Amino acid sequence: MITRFSAKYYAIILLSLILLLGIFLRTYKLANDPAGFFCDEASIGYNAYSILHTGKDEYGVSFPFFFKAFGEYKNPVEIYSTVPFIALFGLHEWSTRIPSAIYGTLGLVAIYLLTGILYKKSKYKKLYGLSAALLLAISPWDIQFSRVALEGLMAYVFFAILGTYFFLRKEEKTRYLFLSASMFLLGLYSYFPGRIFIPLYVFLLFLLEYKFFWQKKILFCAIVSIFLIGSLPLFSAVLDKTGLARFQQVSIFNQPPANESVLQHIAFNYYTNLSPDFLFFKGDIGMPGEFISRHSIKGMGELYLWQLPFIVLSFIFLIIKRQWKIMSVLIAWILLYPTGNMLTTDESAEATRAIIGVVPWQILTTIGIFYLIDFSKLKIIKIFLILSFVSVILFSFLQYTQQYFLVYPTYSADYWGWQYGFRQTVSLFTSQHNTYDDLLITHRFNHGEELLKFYNVTFQCPNCAVMHNPIIIDTTRNQLFALRQEDIDQAKQLYPTLRFVPKTTILQPNNIPVLFIGTFTNN
Repeated sequence: MITRFSAKYYAIILLSLILLLGIFLRTYKLANDPAGFFCDEASIGYNAYSILHTGKDEYGVSFPFFFKAFGEYKNPVEIYSTVPFIALFGLHEWSTRIPSAIYGTLGLVAIYLLTGILYKKSKYKKLYGLSAALLLAISPWDIQFSRVALEGLMAYVFFAILGTYFFLRKEEKTRYLFLSASMFLLGLYSYFPGRIFIPLYVFLLFLLEYKFFWQKKILFCAIVSIFLIGSLPLFSAVLDKTGLARFQQVSIFNQPPANESVLQHIAFNYYTNLSPDFLFFKGDIGMPGEFISRHSIKGMGELYLWQLPFIVLSFIFLIIKRQWKIMSVLIAWILLYPTGNMLTTDESAEATRAIIGVVPWQILTTIGIFYLIDFSKLKIIKIFLILSFVSVILFSFLQYTQQYFLVYPTYSADYWGWQYGFRQTVSLFTSQHNTYDDLLITHRFNHGEELLKFYNVTFQCPNCAVMHNPIIIDTTRNQLFALRQEDIDQAKQLYPTLRFVPKTTILQPNNIPVLFIGTFTNN
C-alpha cells in the first residue's frame, strides 16, 4: 500500500522536498545574510510601509503605479507584494526580503510545470520537471537574488516562466493564452529589463506558433489587444518620461563610451552574457569593470562548472532527436536574455539585468543529464552515472553554500557590497539621542537618507541625520558622528584645528572597522 501511494504521489513528495530545500536556502538567516542592507531594499521596504499606513508613497503620491524612489521610478510589483508582509511582521530587513524569497521558491514550481509541459509526451516528464526544479533550487544565480529585495528580479523570473508555461498549453484550452498574457504583463511591471526581454520574447513565441494563430486570427487579435491595453500605464509613463528615467540613467546612448563605438560596446555586452567566464568561471564579480560584490560570490560562475558539458550535450541530443519546438523555445530565451544588459553603460555582463537567463540553462542541463543516462544501455552504467552525478552535484552545492554563508559575508559587507553598519549606527544613536544635539551619519552610504527613513520606523531617532558632503562640523553644538576613515581624513583637511575622538567602533563581519563613532574637539 505504501509503495502504491509513493508511486502515485512520488512527484508531489519529491517536489515538496525540493521546495523545502529551496525555501530553506532562501530564508536561512535572511535578515543577516547578506550582511548589511542596501538602499534599494530600504526604498522598497519604506515605500511599502508608507503605502500600508497612508495609502501614499514617500512623496505623498496616492497608490502610484510607478514609485519615484531615487528618481528612477521603481516598478510596482515588488513594493505592493511587500505590503502584506510588513502588515504582518512590521518593517525590518526580513519582512522586506521575504517576498523575493517567496517568488524565488514559487519559481521552482513554475519551472517544474514548464519543463513538464516541454516534455509532455515523455513518460519521464515529471522527472524532467523535478530535475529542473532541483537545479534551480540550488542555483547560485537564483539564490543570490532570492535573498535580497532588489526590485522585482525574482517576480520577473517567476512570471516569465509561468507566462511561457501557459502559452505552451494554448492548444489544450485557449483560455491559457489569457493567463499567459497576464503573467507576461506582471513580469513587465516587475523589473526594468523585462520591458525589453518580454515583448521581444513574446513576439518570437508568436512567430514560432504562427500557424496556430493564423487559424485563430480573432484569438490572436484579442490577446494582442489585452497585452497592449495592459501596457498602457507603461506607455503613459514613457510619454511623460518617468518610464524612461532609469534607462536614461544607465543608457549607453546617453553616456557613449570614449574608446569604442556604441555598436562595439553593445556587441561586447551581449557576448559577455553568454561567455563561459560569466556563466561558469568568474560570475558577475569577476567580469571586466565589475567590482560590486552584491551580485555574485567570488571564484565561481553564475552556473556550476559541471553544468557546462550537459548543456553542450543537450543541444546535440535535441538536434539528434529533432525536438525543434523545445529547442526553439529555449534558444529564443537564451538569445534574448542578454538584451536587458546590452544597452547599458556596464562594461560587461551584469547578473541582475541578465537574471532571466537562469531559467533555460537549468532546463538544458536537465535535458543533457537525462539523455546521457538514457543513451547508456546497460543498467550498471546508468546506476554509475546517476551516482556520479549526485556526488558531483552534492560536492559543488556544499562548496557553494560554504562560500555563500561563511566566506561571502566577510567581503561583501563593505561599501561596494551591502554597506553594513547603518542599522547598528542608528540603534546606537537612538540610545544616546538625548545626550547630543545632532547625531550625524556619514554620507558614504548610497542614498543614506532612504536608509534613515527605513530604520527610523524602528528606532525613532528624531535628531539623527545623514551628513552633508563635504562634512560640516558645528562646534557650537554637541554633535556625535558616525564616520568612515575617508570622512575623518576629509575632516582633517577641512578643519585642521579639530581632532576626532573615537568613542566606539562598528566592525564588519570580518572584524574590519567600518564606522567610527565619536566627536570632534579642539587640538
